[in-house]
Amino acid sequence: MLTVTEITDKQQKLRWLMEYVDPDINNQWTSFEEYTRGDWDSFMGCFKSEYPEITTEEQGSMDQLRWLC
Repeated sequence: MLTVTEITDKQQKLRWLMEYVDPDINNQWTSFEEYTRGDWDSFMGCFKSEYPEITTEEQGSMDQLRWLC
């Protein structure tokens, strides 16, 4: 999705992501140290360790993303 929007700035990616998640999830994810540092790559590593099922769904659809969230 970020490829489609042509967002390349890593901090902008983090902000964009938080616009599309439930407020409760947003609060949890923004508390990750990686988010507060604005480190997209580390955030994604943390995200994948918190939600290991995402690695099998990475090439999935928006419906799968909604299900995971």
